[in-house]
Amino acid sequence: MRYVLLTLPLVCLVGGCQALTREAVAVEYRPGASPTAIEAQCAATYTLHSIKPDSQLNPTTIELEKGATVGFRREPDGSLVAIAGWQTSPIAESQHVWRYTPVPVTRWDRFVVGTRHTCEKAAEAATMAIVLPLLVLHIMTGGEPP
Repeated sequence: MRYVLLTLPLVCLVGGCQALTREAVAVEYRPGASPTAIEAQCAATYTLHSIKPDSQLNPTTIELEKGATVGFRREPDGSLVAIAGWQTSPIAESQHVWRYTPVPVTRWDRFVVGTRHTCEKAAEAATMAIVLPLLVLHIMTGGEPP
């Protein structure tokens, strides 16, 4: 039974389970292009990121339901705003992107996301169990810690 439960998330990965999506691009704006807005395809957490490395914009995060509007639009005065549901935020004229992570809605989605989280934690613990003794041995034999 345990092996069946461990292989079920693999079936989702192969089948393209929407709940396992993380930080997928929903809408992108590039300077010079026409701003666009879309309807949210699923209930998700949307985050606005600025692609510009020296940007002062802190990522804005909002939970949206399926069908809510997300994207960018040009105001009558020519300024650019980011739209997320009922909220609008003025943004600078640079490259921006809305990314989303779906909220696990069904029992199956919650199971798959929980299993992924458990597997990630197990992999971290296994890596530490292998690497930590080697690192201690390296330091004890006179090596510098990396």
